[in-house]
Amino acid sequence: MFKRISTVLAAILLCVTTSACTRMVNSPADELCLYRWGSTQENGNEATLSFEAYIARFSVSSEAFSLMIEGVYLIDDENLIISDTATSMNYGFGYRVHGDSVELSCGGGTIRLEKTDL
Repeated sequence: MFKRISTVLAAILLCVTTSACTRMVNSPADELCLYRWGSTQENGNEATLSFEAYIARFSVSSEAFSLMIEGVYLIDDENLIISDTATSMNYGFGYRVHGDSVELSCGGGTIRLEKTDL
């Protein structure tokens, strides 16, 4: 009897823990925030975008230039705004998720980033 109860409880616990860890993607904003994104160009330029809790980090670097934007963010299905805590400035980006890549646009320029991990 104890063995059956233990087996049933273990099965219930397994179902609850696996379903609680499933991440739901209901919108482009969910998709963008769920992954880490990055790109390395042939000329050595690099860009990354990641989200952790309520903080977004976007960095772009090349031999001559480096930019890091980090702070709280607001996001909808087309736009991302990062409020940089170091400079107290807001940076706005348009974005479109295309499967395993995202296109970020700002000021007439566009950069494509690829999913790198969860």
